[in-house]
Amino acid sequence: MALVNSAIELVAAGQRVLIVDFDLEAPGLETFNLPKPANPVPGIVDFVTTYSETGVAPEVKDYIHKCPVEIASNGELWIMPAGLQDDDYSYRLNRIDWRHLYSELDGYLLFEDLKAQWKEHLAPDYVLIDSRTGYTDVAGICTRQLPDAVVCMFFPTEQNLHGMEKVVSKIRSEEVRQGADAVQLLFVNSNVPDLDDEHSELERRLEKFREKLGYDSLAATIHRYPSLALLNQDIFALNRKGTRLAEEYRTLLGSLRRLNHEDREGAIAYLEHARQLVRRDRSGRRSHDQLKEMEDRLRRIHSSHDQDAEVLTHLADIRRYQGQLEEALALLSKAADLADPTVSILMQRADVAHRLDNDDIAVASINQVLSLEETNAYDVGWAIRWLQDIDLNLLSQLRDSPAIRALETPELLNLCSSFLSSDQTSLQVAEFLIRSKLETDSENKTDLLSSLLLNLVAQRKHTEAALLADTTILIDPNPSQRDLFNYGIAQWAVTGAPKSEYFSEVISLRENESSQSSTANYTQCMSLACWVCGDTEAALDWLSTSRQIVMSRPTSELSCWRYLTISPEEFLNDLQSMENFYKEGVGNPDFLTPPTNAVEEAQIDA
Repeated sequence: MALVNSAIELVAAGQRVLIVDFDLEAPGLETFNLPKPANPVPGIVDFVTTYSETGVAPEVKDYIHKCPVEIASNGELWIMPAGLQDDDYSYRLNRIDWRHLYSELDGYLLFEDLKAQWKEHLAPDYVLIDSRTGYTDVAGICTRQLPDAVVCMFFPTEQNLHGMEKVVSKIRSEEVRQGADAVQLLFVNSNVPDLDDEHSELERRLEKFREKLGYDSLAATIHRYPSLALLNQDIFALNRKGTRLAEEYRTLLGSLRRLNHEDREGAIAYLEHARQLVRRDRSGRRSHDQLKEMEDRLRRIHSSHDQDAEVLTHLADIRRYQGQLEEALALLSKAADLADPTVSILMQRADVAHRLDNDDIAVASINQVLSLEETNAYDVGWAIRWLQDIDLNLLSQLRDSPAIRALETPELLNLCSSFLSSDQTSLQVAEFLIRSKLETDSENKTDLLSSLLLNLVAQRKHTEAALLADTTILIDPNPSQRDLFNYGIAQWAVTGAPKSEYFSEVISLRENESSQSSTANYTQCMSLACWVCGDTEAALDWLSTSRQIVMSRPTSELSCWRYLTISPEEFLNDLQSMENFYKEGVGNPDFLTPPTNAVEEAQIDA
């Protein structure tokens, strides 16, 4: 069941798959509902019998048939059966002396030739072999000579443990074949009942299996499936894809594919797995052998997919976490050269180059990012911050950036709001972007002017902010609650004293815009508006509400006390300063004070 469902999943993924029925005493692969050949095809038993009689390895193509599964993919499936299921099958099987075959008839070379013929005639991506259960002569062929990996399926009884220990010990003690690697082992707990393990019996038994068999974790768990569909040997990967059993087979297959460095999807899955291991293993708990095994796999994946940009990018990500920045940069540069580089590749290359102080590559990557219209606002924001860090003069190029021009106004305004920090350069960048957008987007002029006003107050450009407020009031006969508040703040900053004209209107619009009342910023603004209008009691109540919101949902927030986005701790400090201001007349709003790190505006020429 596991083998057939895995094979179908692989074919659906576009893989070329050969399945071999080596369970010679109880062959069963051809009992599944798969397309059959017009005439019966011989198999393993007949292949070995012919060789024993002639001393010549037969043509394997005569012992394999193609199975045209109806799946919408370019994958292909072949079957090599156990043998012709005629009246003489048992006779032919019992005549085979496996020990004699190996000791006197070069049986080892026969099966090496069989593998070579599979590769020559079929070039399969995967060969899945159904081996006989137990410790037998034939089992050695299926678990030690033929495979790259063995899936050990068990139900955790003592009997199974004793048998599995012998098989696993033999596999691990086998001398590694020339030009090959040690056989990989995957362990699967199968036929698991859906019952409460109230006494942790299953958990204890599985722990014993893990210790005795020497594995870190299970490749999959296959639960017992209480359905009469099993009587018909239904192929769940074909006909019941949404079931838990089908998903569990996919989990098993995923573990298997991660072992195959030549399988692109399997390689990417392993790289994602390896990245998580590297990120979690900061303390260096993994053993030397484990690290060596991972490095061997990474090297082989690199060798097999050195022209695949996505694989190279995943490899670079692992090297970046390992601190191997020079190799990460080389991988990302090659990935970028293979095809039109994605924003993700360019962003990662810019990050690594910047860490290495290779500003030429970093700037080139950032410029490429900003030249792509598909670059989203988040990546535009990071690109701008990197340019700020590298060379402020480069920011003057932003006006002509296709990525910025392609941003919708709401996206650009969200980006600019993220620049509301104490860094005056960031504020100037936001102002520059807003003014540039005003030149091309007349439909959203009100929103753009509103954001520009907020930005100017944050920069302490009070006179300019007040003039903009006056102009905007004339443009918009029905200003929003937010705009009225910002207009009042701008006038306050210029005259040095607040006027209740705008703030009373802010309070009167409270009911119409109550959907925002759950934010710390909104309640803080309402508090300040109430104080300006002489209602100190209401102002303190709003402060208390704002304080509760911050403490229950501690996130960075825009504070109207300083017109910057600040941490929860800083916001609580602002609320305390406001309370002192209301009660004792101590201090002034921070937005009235000049900026602490002003820079020359000429650096960003709008």
